[in-house]
Amino acid sequence: MTARTKKFLAVVLTMTMVFSVMGLGLSSKPETAEISAEKALAPANGVSSDSDDTLYPTIILPGINHSPSYLCDEDGNRVKDSSGNDIGGGLLIIDNSNLVKRIVKKLLFPLLAAIFLKADVGLDKAVYDTVCDLFYVQKVNNDGTPANNLVCKSFDGPLSSFSEDDNAWFYRMLPMQEVVSSIESTYGVANGEDYVYLYTFPLVGDPMEAGRGLVDYIENVKKQNNCDKVNLVTVSLGGTVLDAYCQTIADNYNGDFSNINRIINIVSCLDGTEIIGDFYGRNWNLDDTFLYHDYIPAVMEANGSDRAVGHLINIALRLLPKPCLYAILTAAMDGILDTILINDAQMWAMVPSDRYEALADRYLSDDDHAVLREKTDAFQKARVNLKSNLACAKAQGVDVYTLSGYGLTYLDGTYNFFGIVASTAKTNSDAVIPVVSTSIGATTAKAGKSLGYENAYTSPDGSVDASTCFSPDTTWFFTNQHHEIGYNDVAIKLCGKLLTGEIKDINSDPEFSQWLIARNTKQLKRWVFPDAEKMMANEDGKYTDEQIAEVKTAYDAAKAVYADTVSGQDVVDKVTADLRQALVNVGYSQASSSSGQSWFQRMFYKFVTWLDDVIMDTVGGRGYFDKILFWNNK
Repeated sequence: MTARTKKFLAVVLTMTMVFSVMGLGLSSKPETAEISAEKALAPANGVSSDSDDTLYPTIILPGINHSPSYLCDEDGNRVKDSSGNDIGGGLLIIDNSNLVKRIVKKLLFPLLAAIFLKADVGLDKAVYDTVCDLFYVQKVNNDGTPANNLVCKSFDGPLSSFSEDDNAWFYRMLPMQEVVSSIESTYGVANGEDYVYLYTFPLVGDPMEAGRGLVDYIENVKKQNNCDKVNLVTVSLGGTVLDAYCQTIADNYNGDFSNINRIINIVSCLDGTEIIGDFYGRNWNLDDTFLYHDYIPAVMEANGSDRAVGHLINIALRLLPKPCLYAILTAAMDGILDTILINDAQMWAMVPSDRYEALADRYLSDDDHAVLREKTDAFQKARVNLKSNLACAKAQGVDVYTLSGYGLTYLDGTYNFFGIVASTAKTNSDAVIPVVSTSIGATTAKAGKSLGYENAYTSPDGSVDASTCFSPDTTWFFTNQHHEIGYNDVAIKLCGKLLTGEIKDINSDPEFSQWLIARNTKQLKRWVFPDAEKMMANEDGKYTDEQIAEVKTAYDAAKAVYADTVSGQDVVDKVTADLRQALVNVGYSQASSSSGQSWFQRMFYKFVTWLDDVIMDTVGGRGYFDKILFWNNK
C-alpha cells in the first residue's frame, strides 16, 4: 500500500468510518541553504544568447506540497514524533506515530455502539475530535496565525547550493532538468542550476505576506547575480503568491515591474479552484450510487491500492444508518474547517474570486475574525486586480506566458477523491484547478462538451475558447493534462524555451502550437533511459556488440519519440515497453510480472465487486438496517 493511500485513508476514511484505518509556517529563523565558495555565482548581467537576450536568474514559486514546514519548539528545534522523525511536511502535516492506535482508541467504541444501537450515540463528536487531533499541527488561530510554531524551510541560494538531499528532493517535486539544460545550452554556462532559485512560503500563512517577502527575495537574488531583473515561474499554488506580489508592486512601488523580465505560469492557481470553494460551501455530490458504490473504489484505485478494498469499504459502510453516516461526514468536515480551513488566509486564497464574498460573509463576519478578514480581503483585491496588474507589467516589457491543462473533471486522475465536490459535474480542469483559473480567463464548457461555436482560439474539441484569456497568444493548453504536469516533458521543454526567449508566442514554433497533447514520460526519463545508457556504456565488458546494438535500436526509437512534441501517451508507452524488453532480452534486467495478482486475488476482486453490485441493487443508497427498520424511508 502506498504512502499516499495510507495518508488518504487516515484522513478521508476516518470520515467514512471503516473498521480500520489503512494508514495513507512562519518563522523568524528559517532554515536556509548555504552558498559554498566554489559555487558562488558569476555575474549574470552581460551573459547573452545569440538573440542578445540577457540571462536572468529564475525564481520558482512552487506548489502546495513544495514548501516543507516543520513543527518546532520555542527554541526553534524540530519536534520529533515517538519514532524519532521530524514532524513536518508539505500539504498535510500529521504525526504518523501510533496513528492507527490513536484513531481506534477514539472511534472504536462509538462506532460499535452506532452499529449495534442503530443510532449516533456520540460518534459524530468522536469523529470531530479525531479529525481535530489529526490536524493539530496545522491548527490556525482566528487571526490567521499558526497555533503552533511551524517553520517553513527556505533556500536563500540557487539550486546549485542545495545539499545533495535537497537537490534530489527538488527534482522529485519539480522535475525541471530540461529547464536547467536549456539555460546551459542557450547561454553557454557550465551549470544552469546557478541561475535557478526556489522561493518557499508557508501553507499556514498569509499570501500577501508571501508576496511582500518575494519583493525582498528578488532583491537578494539580484544582488547575488549582479543583475537588474529576474524571471518568475509559478507552479500551482505559487500562482497565489504572484497575485499578491503584483498587488504589492501596484500598491507600494507605483506599479514599477522593472525587476521582472518574464513570468511563466504553469497550471497555476491564479483565481482559485472550485474544489476549495465547494469545501467551504459544503457543496457535495451525495448521489446514492456515487457515494455508496462508485466513489471509494475509484479513489482506492487512483491512489495505488486495490479496487477490491474500496468495494469492501462500501459493504462495511452500510452497517451504519444513513443519517449516522451523514452526521459523521458533517462532523469530519466541521473538524477540518475549524482546525485549518476557516482561519488560514492561504487556504482562502484558493477560493474562486466570484465565490469569495459570500463565503467570507458566512465565516468571517464576526469580531473574532476581523484581523483575518483584513488579510483575506487584501488578497481578494490582489486576485481581482491580477489582469490589470499584469497588463501594467506587460506594458513595461514583461513577457507573460501561461501553460494550462484542460479536458478533465475532478473525478479524473490521481486526486480523484476531489470528485465528491458538486462542481465536478460542471468543471473543465486539470483535475485540480479549473481552466479559467490556470489560463487567466479562458471560457470553457464542461470537460468533453462543446461550447457550440468556433473561432481562431477554440480548442480542437470545442470545449475551450482561449480568446478571453489575459494573453491569448502567449497561452498554451495541453489536452487531458493532469495537474501534475512536471512529467510532461513537452511542457517542461516549452517552459525552458520561454525562459530563454527561443519561443515568444504560439506562432513562434510549429512544434509548440497553442493546443498540445498531454503525456507522462516519467518512467522513460527517470529509469528506462538511465538503465539503457548504463548498459550501452558496457563498462565491465559484459555485453556483446550485437546486444548493445539491440538496445541502441530501441533506445534511439524512444529518444526520437521523446524529442518530438506530438506523440501521445500510447506511443510513449510503446517505446518505453520496447526499450524495457530489449534490456530484458540482453539480460540486463528481468521481466516484470504482467499480472501482479494471484488467482485468489483476482477471484476475490470479482466476488466483492459482484457482492457490492448486488447490495447496491437490493439495498440502494442506505444502510442495511435502514432497509429493515425504515423501509418506508426514501
